[in-house]
Amino acid sequence: YNTSRPVWSCCWCLDDPNYIYAGLVNGSIMIYDLRDTNSHVQELVPQKSRCPMVSLSYLPRMASAALPYGGILAGTLEGACFWEQKAGNSYRPHHLPLEPGGCIDIQTEISTRHCLATYRPSKNNPCVRCVVMELTCSPLTE
Repeated sequence: YNTSRPVWSCCWCLDDPNYIYAGLVNGSIMIYDLRDTNSHVQELVPQKSRCPMVSLSYLPRMASAALPYGGILAGTLEGACFWEQKAGNSYRPHHLPLEPGGCIDIQTEISTRHCLATYRPSKNNPCVRCVVMELTCSPLTE
């Protein structure tokens, strides 16, 4: 695949093994269908940050009753976003309340929806830090 920009991270779709996700240097996520290698099928464009996409993790639908939505957990050097997969191929971004700056990886445990965010050393924290969180959902007011 020609992405036109460097790929920093990738993951499989756990709901359909024909799809892969590629996180780009500009913060976009490209979605590819392995059955059609001509081009990507969709691009998810970040609303705010244009930082490199350092981490992608796919959460399958209905893996947890507490959070039945599937989608992509995407981490950049500045923060994180959960791209909720709606009907068909539409996605809705939800920005997550992470500490700003220095996030180098976010991984998930599918059944509990626990997330592990890893931060690089900084002026305020001279060591690598790992923070455990849990993804939850609450109704949106539109």
